[in-house]
Amino acid sequence: MRRSFLRNEKGFTILEAVFAAGILAFAILSYTMLKTSSRYSQGFSKQLSQGIQLSDSQMDDFARRGYNDGLLTATAGTAVHLYSELGDALEIGDFTMGGATWTVKEGCPGELSKLITFTGQWNMQADPPKEFQTTRVQVRP
Repeated sequence: MRRSFLRNEKGFTILEAVFAAGILAFAILSYTMLKTSSRYSQGFSKQLSQGIQLSDSQMDDFARRGYNDGLLTATAGTAVHLYSELGDALEIGDFTMGGATWTVKEGCPGELSKLITFTGQWNMQADPPKEFQTTRVQVRP
């Protein structure tokens, strides 16, 4: 009776080892991409949160100035103001707003109100820069 040596051998074939290595490499690559994406998302959300804090503080400042403040009065229906006209840089800690504008529309949505839109930009190296908008309606007392 002849015995087959192949049936008695134990272990993995080369094909099984290649498949196992491929699955392991795919798992490691997926984990690395997930961690990188998570880190990017965390940084983006932190910057967006800081930008929104800045815009809210500016909106509150506008509300304190009152409805008839000269900065917020639009003669032709819409006025745009850059943050450099206000004299203060918009920054929190190491986060600085690269560009900020306020658009004021008189009589919108009603006769005794104005619509104030704040547009902020950061990460000016990106193409296009990151941007967000905050809108508030201010009513004449």
